[in-house]
Amino acid sequence: MASCSKGLLVLFNALVLLVGLGVLAIGIFLVVEYNRGRQDIFGDQYPSWANYVAIAVGAVIAIIAAIGFCITLTESKCLLGLTGTIQLFFAIVLIVAGAFIMVYTGYLEDIRDTAVLDLDGGIGNSKQYLYDYVAGVYNTCCSQLTPSIEGCPDVPNTVDEADQYCYFSQDSFAAGASLDADTCSTFQSGGELEWCPTSNAATGEGLKEFQTEAANYMRDYIWPAGVALVVFGGVLFIACILSCHLACRTRPSEGNYQHVPEGKPQQSNQQGMTMA
Repeated sequence: MASCSKGLLVLFNALVLLVGLGVLAIGIFLVVEYNRGRQDIFGDQYPSWANYVAIAVGAVIAIIAAIGFCITLTESKCLLGLTGTIQLFFAIVLIVAGAFIMVYTGYLEDIRDTAVLDLDGGIGNSKQYLYDYVAGVYNTCCSQLTPSIEGCPDVPNTVDEADQYCYFSQDSFAAGASLDADTCSTFQSGGELEWCPTSNAATGEGLKEFQTEAANYMRDYIWPAGVALVVFGGVLFIACILSCHLACRTRPSEGNYQHVPEGKPQQSNQQGMTMA
């Protein structure tokens, strides 16, 4: 059983190494492809160091996996326990990050498919706050909502029910509406995302088109990264369990074994007590 656990841990250390390299590759991709556009897409609310977090996390995970090979071979209880703790920490980080991406992708799809007055709040009303933020971005970057947007449940009666709009939180709406012209150019025709509708649709329909573009982008490009992070976190969690199991098991050299003089038949402690 011990040798089986040891072999599995070696295998999962290899998988963890691949996980680290995968996260590292995602981080490099984000820096190379999106570092220039991150401020355009998210404005000043996007911290300058955020794209490098994935690189740092991936590098740390890969280093831990490489060291884990050596620790597994030596079977040092202290080091195995420390490795398991670190693996658990990064497993939680990756799973939470991946779940966050997947949940908010689902929120954008709900916003796209649901009339505003039928939209539930989500976790801590975050779904409604996300709706407000997206509406604020559209109102500033694409087209001024006419009639002007009001606090829910006050919706314009001149707009079809499916395309009606209002905001749940004025602060969230204002945060989306505070983007500058350079940031807005990302969403307009010729920008990197081009989410703003090019047709002369009514503003309610235009907002729905903008929400649709945002949801489709998240589903096609960001949601797969969330799934990958959850899978990576799962691999790390299993490696953590194996590390802790190997650290807690009793090795033969540490068991209750009786020294048998040379030339005499070997017997266990239990047999010796019985014969006595």
